[in-house]
Amino acid sequence: MKAIAQFILGILRYCGIDVYKMYLRHLVRHMWTNAIPTKGNPRTDGLCLAFDIFQLTSLSQAGRDFADKLKGTSIPIELFDTEIRPFKPTYISEDEKQPYRNIQTHTIHQKAIFSFSIPPLVKSPLRTNVVVPFWEFESGMIEVFPDLFQGSEYVISTSRFCERYFKRIAPKEVNVLYVRYPFPLAKGKSRDRKTTRATYGIPSDSFVVIFNFSYSSCYERKNPEAVIDAFARAFNASDNARLVIKTAHAAINSEKAALLEQKIKSLDIGDRVILIENHMPHDDLLSLFASSDVYTSLHRGEGLGLGMLEAMSVGTPVICTNYGGNADFCTQDTAFLVNYKRVPIQTDIKRYRYVKEWAEPDVNQAALYLRQVYVHPDLGRQKAEAATSFINDFYSIENFEKDVKSALAIISNRN
Repeated sequence: MKAIAQFILGILRYCGIDVYKMYLRHLVRHMWTNAIPTKGNPRTDGLCLAFDIFQLTSLSQAGRDFADKLKGTSIPIELFDTEIRPFKPTYISEDEKQPYRNIQTHTIHQKAIFSFSIPPLVKSPLRTNVVVPFWEFESGMIEVFPDLFQGSEYVISTSRFCERYFKRIAPKEVNVLYVRYPFPLAKGKSRDRKTTRATYGIPSDSFVVIFNFSYSSCYERKNPEAVIDAFARAFNASDNARLVIKTAHAAINSEKAALLEQKIKSLDIGDRVILIENHMPHDDLLSLFASSDVYTSLHRGEGLGLGMLEAMSVGTPVICTNYGGNADFCTQDTAFLVNYKRVPIQTDIKRYRYVKEWAEPDVNQAALYLRQVYVHPDLGRQKAEAATSFINDFYSIENFEKDVKSALAIISNRN
């Protein structure tokens, strides 16, 4: 029966009929019909955040970060759980779910809907639709999502890098508004350095280089092999240095996970590399960052760069590619910036098939930075202190509230 169903779906797709997309459109229309009152005046001073609240994805995390930050402001908010889960979803823990159970709604009273989903799924003809997309490059998005702006009046960008790109590709009738990312400055319960290291088998006296990424976020874009190369070039076997790589979703990306392990094996540094592949609560991840000596991201493209931002927030110096959304907070004062060249993109990820170029970081320069921080730890501490100070100011709740209120004022005046 399953084979017959797949055969029929294959024939329909061959004929240009995407049954799955038709079903999702029907599902969303039904969802909004039930959720949005047809009578009464909606609120214009607040907003509704529509996203898959409990899923373990970047878009869902962005929605939760918006919700958490907005709860500390005077802006009225509602949460709407879209529950659009086309593939095998993974979820945050029960403890992480708890803060959102009491504030999610089933009826939308706000005029503006901030949608965190793959467009064009979450749109309503009775509300002001504001899409909050994320993209990592300067080309290729509109070709993959040609109806990105269809039915949307506004686009919210959370980095200046993305803002410039969205303004270039958006139709003239669609406004692109900047709202700095709602980075949660308040820290949860963190474990001390010694306890954290012991938990993951990290020697207490080692110099620790850390990088984290998800295999589902494009292995080649995250570029962990460059971090491994830089570590191998920076340190000898006699150096008391370890590389910690925290990954996610390795089980469903076994081929890429095998590539990572083969890279480590080819450089004969397996005894100095610690791989952590299990999901951990966010507070534990921050503790892991805080217990490390330097965070290194040699990415080829980032729309924001949340890992770098989180590492800086807990006082860990950052070495990173000088390209992408991380330029908002990674400057000469706050990070060790790695030069790059623009090269043609090479990946099997279909959503990036129209991207023309990405950044290829200078691994030798990254290795020199690693050695520099190892030999002169004071230089790392100076960068880290400057970064933490900048983040606490730039991503303050006052600045975030100002950005959101400014966006709402523009939306209200237009409507």
